[in-house]
Amino acid sequence: LAKPFSTLAVAGLSPPTTVHALASASTSQGHMASWMPKILDFLDNQAGAPLPFPELDVVHLPSNWVLPGTASHGLVLLSENYGEQSLSYFEETLAHETAHEWWGILINPTDGIHTRWLTEGLATLSQVDYAAQHLRGEASLDVYLERRFNEHAQIVRYLAQDLPPLVSPTEDPPSDDIQSTIWAYLRSSATLDHLRVLVGPEAFAAALRSWVAQCTMQHCDTTDFRKVLEEASGLDLESVFQH
Repeated sequence: LAKPFSTLAVAGLSPPTTVHALASASTSQGHMASWMPKILDFLDNQAGAPLPFPELDVVHLPSNWVLPGTASHGLVLLSENYGEQSLSYFEETLAHETAHEWWGILINPTDGIHTRWLTEGLATLSQVDYAAQHLRGEASLDVYLERRFNEHAQIVRYLAQDLPPLVSPTEDPPSDDIQSTIWAYLRSSATLDHLRVLVGPEAFAAALRSWVAQCTMQHCDTTDFRKVLEEASGLDLESVFQH
């Protein structure tokens, strides 16, 4: 990027957060800076802890960038492509990519080579939950969540083609972009929401905090996630996880 770049510090956040963008993208930069306090507050509550980085850098990328959105340690990148759809979708996608600081960066499941359900699935769950909290308008929380996750479930039902299990030790993830998205993002998040309904929202929220407390920068996998769900809910989930 040879063009002039600007930085905008977001006051009062932990970790200290700065939004970077081309000088010509000051409007999008301002939007992103205004959303980050809400996003970090949401993630702090969901994880039960603030992100443990000395700083967080959020980078606005131009449209049609090689990677439209990604995250690394203390770094979130998001392309203007998402802003071209709508501001609300841009905001919730920024929440998705920031959620990866937990789901995929600080907690990187050891079975991740054969599954995305605790990385992309959890980040998509965080994205929808954030939108339900901040962007649902006049719809009730239950109605909004039902609509969003039902959309995911219907796409899986009618468009998925011979997808492997969510955790498949003998098969590689789907190579087709559409089927990979359905498998990694939509089916995973719909399954996580199903588990939330099964164990109850309070137990599920407690399990996510336990997952963070026990598995940040540790060797954890799907079996460990099942354990935190069972401990939080008091339920035996063996039959659920076998399917």
